[in-house]
Amino acid sequence: MSIFQTQKVAIVGRTNAGKSTLFNKLVSRPHAIVSKIRETTRDANQETCEWRGKKFILYDTAGADIKIKNEIDKQVIEQSKNLIAKADLAIFLLDGKEETLPQDMEIARALRKTRIPIILAINKIDNQKIRKRLDLFEFEALGFGKPNLISAISGIGTGDLLDAIIAELKKIEPKKKLKDDESEIEKSGKIKIAIVGKPNAGKSSILNSLLKRKVHIKNQEEVIVTDIPHTTREPQKRKVAGENSLMEFTDTAGIRRKAKTDRKGLEILSVKKSITALKQADIALLVIDIHAPITSQDQKLASMIVKNGAGAIIIANKWDLIPEKFTGSDKEYSENLRSSLPHLKWAPILFTSALLGKNINKITDLAEEINKERNKKITSEELKIFIEKVIKLHHPVKRKGANHPHIKSFFQMNSHFPQFVVKIRKNDTLGFSYLKFIEKKLREEYGFIGSPVEIKVGY
Repeated sequence: MSIFQTQKVAIVGRTNAGKSTLFNKLVSRPHAIVSKIRETTRDANQETCEWRGKKFILYDTAGADIKIKNEIDKQVIEQSKNLIAKADLAIFLLDGKEETLPQDMEIARALRKTRIPIILAINKIDNQKIRKRLDLFEFEALGFGKPNLISAISGIGTGDLLDAIIAELKKIEPKKKLKDDESEIEKSGKIKIAIVGKPNAGKSSILNSLLKRKVHIKNQEEVIVTDIPHTTREPQKRKVAGENSLMEFTDTAGIRRKAKTDRKGLEILSVKKSITALKQADIALLVIDIHAPITSQDQKLASMIVKNGAGAIIIANKWDLIPEKFTGSDKEYSENLRSSLPHLKWAPILFTSALLGKNINKITDLAEEINKERNKKITSEELKIFIEKVIKLHHPVKRKGANHPHIKSFFQMNSHFPQFVVKIRKNDTLGFSYLKFIEKKLREEYGFIGSPVEIKVGY
């Protein structure tokens, strides 16, 4: 069924005007990182916002007064310009505790050229004292009508601001009727996929390469990519259409050892958000720079994936940088990865080049297969026959001076990834090695490709 495409609203303003704080308040969750450090926001945050039964996509853009100092700044500005150009409406946010500056006038002139409706909002109006000393004529002189007085922190005036947004959006007739990309997918559900790894492993480049090469949801910006470590600060979500599923990829900030992390700066906040994204994921793409040695941090990330019950694909990226490849090179590197990342011996490996697009198209197909395997359910009757075969093949080893453990039953739990319980007598014990043996036979019999398998002992 054809529906109108979701309208887009961009929050625009100077650095530290409170754009990210307002964004979080309007979407009703702490999505964007907020700090007193200037130019905190790089990649624009985006989230669906709903008010009075109407949905729209809200964008939190970087400070419009950023001066270009490096490649990151250049891409930040370009991305913000692109988003504003595609927006149906802009919220011009000003700091009510400061006078209007020349930079504000420059932003106002740029917004007028877009010819989209502009809602003026004055932030940090936290009390009556500030409201009384405010010179409204100064702000009205910008030419965007009567300003909305708000406090993004406390929420004062944000309900009225949302009312104004909805009223303006209703006036705007969509240029043409479009099919909603998501409605066109015969999907079994949304698959959440977190892209994790150390800084500069190529996580953002992998996502951008996917967006270029796969059928994806329209009008999504590529994420910012540079050679500067920790370019990505906040999780960036992008939707990709698989063969049968809608996939939501989350590009995360690079995670490195705590000893190297600036705990007082933005990096510690970024890492926390990366870990949260991993916890919420169905599948994790562990991006490894195959051109560099595997480190303890790669191993720790592998362990975190297993701990959170996520499916996994090991993305051996930068394969194009490996010199003098020969027949069997990938096998040799695979064996090294398996021995270096024992937690993920069950995870498939893809040798990729985000730069050249090698094997990028295989990611979505493999993710759908893993999601299916991760949700596989085995009947009680099948598992009864299975465990009987396992016992005949290798009887549980007894401890010194004890009887052989007696397995009473074996069944699958109802959980978000394959978990099983092997029941034994109260005074019996099963060694870890026998549980690993059961897991090995389970994988041989039922697959569970790319999915963790957990076996618990019950009495």
